[in-house]
Amino acid sequence: MLELIIGRCSGPSVFCEHRDNWFDPTKKALSFTFTNENAHFVYSKKLPMKRLWSPVSNPDLVYEKIKEIIDG
Repeated sequence: MLELIIGRCSGPSVFCEHRDNWFDPTKKALSFTFTNENAHFVYSKKLPMKRLWSPVSNPDLVYEKIKEIIDG
């Protein structure tokens, strides 16, 4: 089962940014932000959670990006 956290590094997705998720290798966090530097709170490459980023904002492209990650 894919455990995917989707957000904008604000609002509800911020509450998913915690130690239990960062150190879980089964989790992925996809952030839609204008720059990659603002996509996640922790930038250490040592964290097991996979962090993904996308700059798209068009709803169709957002859907396609999420689908791409879910489909693997």
